Amino acid sequence: MQTISRAVRPVITAALLGAALLSAGCGSSARLTHENLNGLLWMQTSGEYRAACLTAYRTATTQMEKALADPGWTAALEQSGDLSALAPAVILDADETALDNSAYQSRLAKSSRGFAPDTWSAWCREELATAVPGASDFCRAAVERGVTLLFVTNRDTQLAESTLRNLGKAGFPNDPRRVQVIGKTAESDKGPRRADLSRRYRILLLVGDQLGDFVSVPNGASSTDRAALAEQNAAMWGTRWIALPNCTYGDWERSLVDSKRSDEENLKAKFGRLRD
Repeated sequence: MQTISRAVRPVITAALLGAALLSAGCGSSARLTHENLNGLLWMQTSGEYRAACLTAYRTATTQMEKALADPGWTAALEQSGDLSALAPAVILDADETALDNSAYQSRLAKSSRGFAPDTWSAWCREELATAVPGASDFCRAAVERGVTLLFVTNRDTQLAESTLRNLGKAGFPNDPRRVQVIGKTAESDKGPRRADLSRRYRILLLVGDQLGDFVSVPNGASSTDRAALAEQNAAMWGTRWIALPNCTYGDWERSLVDSKRSDEENLKAKFGRLRD
């Protein structure tokens, strides 16, 4: 009998578990798969994840000093012209860039459920997210150097105060005079918010875990389109743009699946994208 590879076993096990939960009457919101499991465990347990985050934030600290010394330096594609009179700032994403929400992801995995706006909002209001390795140290160093922290997040604007409090609990500066949380309003694209902030601040660095934290990504962009967009801006990575690892969720996954399809169909589509 052919042996099942170790890489496939977790997927099959998760699928069988999900099917068992469904047959036990757990309701239509239970998922058939949790192929997210390995990525989530990597982020929660591995030394490699911690090393990658610390590397990113050490790079950010070095590049911030270079940016402060160069009055013409900007990390925002939306910014141009004479920037010398603008106060320095760093734009960061919040989730999986500064704040570690893997405990929320763990709840979803253990209950065989997927993301839902109501459970996400409730989690944010718990204010229990911890700091991504290296993030709070970098942010404290930035504030000490006179840099304003601008957390441009796709959390709803109504969660801004909870987010600011959570940042403080996790060891980040959270004085509203030096730290701002700019949530999502009508659209997820962060480009318009970066453009607005660029009129008031010189943007030293962009720090995030999603491509959209750095550049506007067209709606419906394929994974190939997204890879090309990253390559077009290759000179920015590690200099003005600092990327954090997040293999558990994001627009990268949404570019591979269809929300109108079942978990089984999307899992099949994912297997179809693997390269031998």
